Amino acid sequence: MTLNRTRRLKTLTGAGSVVAASNDASPVTGIKRAVELARKAEAEKITGLFTADLLHIDPAGLAGTAGIQEPIIALAALSQVTSQIGLIATVSTTFHYPYNLARQIGTLDHASGGRAGWNAVTSSVGEENFGETLPSPEERYERAAEFIEIVNALYDANERDAATRKASGAVSIDPAKFHRINYRGKHFSVEGPLNVPPLPQGRPVQFQAGQSEAGVTVGARYAEVVYTSQPKLEDAIAFATELRRRATSFGRASGLPFIMNSFHSVIGESDADVARRLKEKQERIDYEQGRLKLADMLGAVWTSQSCRSTSRCRKHCYRKSPASIAGVAVWRSSAVMPVMV
Repeated sequence: MTLNRTRRLKTLTGAGSVVAASNDASPVTGIKRAVELARKAEAEKITGLFTADLLHIDPAGLAGTAGIQEPIIALAALSQVTSQIGLIATVSTTFHYPYNLARQIGTLDHASGGRAGWNAVTSSVGEENFGETLPSPEERYERAAEFIEIVNALYDANERDAATRKASGAVSIDPAKFHRINYRGKHFSVEGPLNVPPLPQGRPVQFQAGQSEAGVTVGARYAEVVYTSQPKLEDAIAFATELRRRATSFGRASGLPFIMNSFHSVIGESDADVARRLKEKQERIDYEQGRLKLADMLGAVWTSQSCRSTSRCRKHCYRKSPASIAGVAVWRSSAVMPVMV
């Protein structure tokens, strides 16, 4: 089965939260609001709904509501009230397993009629919830590369006609057309085959958002779309040039991967209103909280492992390395992300 036509991804916006709040009039208030926003985004020709994720609760509130819902389940719900918009779930390759992820995203692709994508990220927090120690950045990106290779191999291995529809409406499976991949790597060993029939779009769209040296290399090698947030045009040009230079070195076609740079706007009734809103927004910036967020993103050295893993201590117990105190936070809200081609 193949899609009747290719959909061109141009813009993304954040999917609404489906969760119920304690002061909601009804337990379905959250999902109803998320459905309303998804339908509105689709009607306004936004081409993708994106879900961020976080694998622990952020005690300082720096991440907003990221992580308070499971992305794949939330998008599966929204897939049933939309028909064209893409559905992109963020998934940690550090604390998930490729076979399970391939089944989950593959099923989302079937449920949505071929609209699924996933954003591969590595995690620098959350290990306390998985009974594991946090791998080094190098190990996390090694694992991410194997993870993506396995997921792609599982999707590619099964024959397109492995599942057929009978006259009764039931699905018939031909086990002989499901094939093993026999992957053996440093971090994973996966035999396969994937027990989800071939996807409507073959593979879901592969996103990646790593900005470190290793992250850019993973994006250059595997991603179809790389998400970034470059503040200046010259920075964006330099990033795109280097990313695609690396992609070419891996034998990929010219112009790949596509790049989506975040776009942030302040909307008002006039220039004066915009200036007022922007001034008020800047005055609300909490620079100390911003430094804490930046320190965490850059891997600040914590006073102890136990303190670093205890969320309530993070607000106070870090050492200000030059990297962590040099930056100034700029708060960014959910916004449209245009494609750079």
